[in-house]
Amino acid sequence: MANPTERLPPRSSTHPGTGTGGIAAISFPVAQKPKLLDQVGHALHMRHYSPGTEESYIGWIKRFILFHNKRHPLEMGESEIA
Repeated sequence: MANPTERLPPRSSTHPGTGTGGIAAISFPVAQKPKLLDQVGHALHMRHYSPGTEESYIGWIKRFILFHNKRHPLEMGESEIA
């Protein structure tokens, strides 16, 4: 005897737009990458930096970003980043 499922008729969809098998597709929200300052804070926390040091580093990063008018580092030259 061959595969027993070969004898079964194909399943038909019981709900419109659900594809085959009658099981609706589930869509989950796409996980968003944490923002830069959240990543920095997490990295510093994982390295056991003090909360004051975390605040200081994040403050410097914020000022750097605002000083350069929120430009991406890839758009800046070496002299601006250094």
